[in-house]
Amino acid sequence: MLISLWSVYFKDEIEFGVFTQVSIAFSVVKRVFSFIVDNFPDIANLISNGQRLSEIGHGFDLSVHDFETGPSLSASHSAPEAKLLAPGVMIHVESATLKIPSGERTLVRNLSIDLDQESRFLIVGSSGCGKTSLLRTFSGLWSPASGVVASRGFRDGVIFVPQKPYVFSGSLREQLLFYPDVELDLNQERMYTLLDSVSLSSVHQTLESSEAFIDWPKVLSVGEQQRIAFARVLLAKVKFVLLDESTSALDIPTERAVCQLLQDAGAGYVSVGHRSSLLPFNDSVLELGLIVTAAGACVMPMTMPSRRLDGLPQGVLAFKDCWDAS
Repeated sequence: MLISLWSVYFKDEIEFGVFTQVSIAFSVVKRVFSFIVDNFPDIANLISNGQRLSEIGHGFDLSVHDFETGPSLSASHSAPEAKLLAPGVMIHVESATLKIPSGERTLVRNLSIDLDQESRFLIVGSSGCGKTSLLRTFSGLWSPASGVVASRGFRDGVIFVPQKPYVFSGSLREQLLFYPDVELDLNQERMYTLLDSVSLSSVHQTLESSEAFIDWPKVLSVGEQQRIAFARVLLAKVKFVLLDESTSALDIPTERAVCQLLQDAGAGYVSVGHRSSLLPFNDSVLELGLIVTAAGACVMPMTMPSRRLDGLPQGVLAFKDCWDAS
């Protein structure tokens, strides 16, 4: 563009002042585009976070509407959790039907199950069939269209771990002390032993101090962030974990190691995943994604010699499909 202006200038068709103004304007535009290119990841994160906040705000608006015009608190799906959860039960599901927020499609129909601290429950199925939605319902983030879903909260030892955990800039110690009411007197030896157990030796070995300020979102890979999430869970000594593809970026040996660590810690869990390597660490499997013609309840577990999932160990129970195409 500037070369074209030079040719016009030397033909005496524009004055030097006009040429200077155009050059300055071009530099300003160039800086703007350079800013967008250099900061594109941050801009993308800002947009996605804004969308999530908007969804949260919309959810609050719906909650207010439900309180004003919705069913009374005596309705089955609004019953107090204290009356629904028997001693030792972490999650109680009774005749629950789950639909997408718009209500246009049913994801799960008439599911009933109780999960306690010893439960190891795997949800499998094709992408988009409702695995994560069901997990959100178990955690209380979504409400069922009908039926009852009751879950103990964080104070009672239930934690939700997403596929991409939240990490932030700060010290390594602060990353691990993510949950409230954990060991605030965490010493360096205990910290390093914990990191070693989740295959994160390289993280502390490269640090001069566990108190050094690090921009962890840029330093850690997604797999390392998932390992940090498991280290937090183990440090918090939780009773039950909801795992939303929380091992998707881990190699198979590390995945096996963290699953074994949860079992050794006495924690129950519900996990969503695609890998057959998860099967040996679960005693029940719920497979979503296959259409069933009967609309009956999906309450009874059954052994599946005729339609067994690949690699499903003997003795592992699989539940009838509860997915509906309507």
